Amino acid sequence: MLFEEIIGAFTGQNRRTKNRQVFTGVALGLLSGAALGLLFAPKSGEETRECIKDATLKGAEKVKEFAADAGEKIKEKAQLVREKIQEKTACLGEDAEELKEKVSEKVADTAEEVEKKARAAAREARMKEQE
Repeated sequence: MLFEEIIGAFTGQNRRTKNRQVFTGVALGLLSGAALGLLFAPKSGEETRECIKDATLKGAEKVKEFAADAGEKIKEKAQLVREKIQEKTACLGEDAEELKEKVSEKVADTAEEVEKKARAAAREARMKEQE
């Protein structure tokens, strides 16, 4: 038993178990309270159903509004992300162009060096031939 509690403390199982117990207690309390509220309500069944219907419609309307607001915020964030990606892509393109120029310069410099060495080697070969 003690060993299981120690393992549970390290793995987080104790916390999850406690959270599950709290959630179960709250859910049962809510259900019990709702049932007792309906049983001892001063209104008739028809009035209670009408109140529930009105509350449901209001709740559905709030959910629709929330979903519309969330959709707009998501669109705005997506647009911002698109713009940032385009900016980064443009920067990467500029960086790639600069890198391409640097590589081209290095290749040209290296080609000049190789050409000079080749000419020098050719001159030496001609000089050796003439000797």
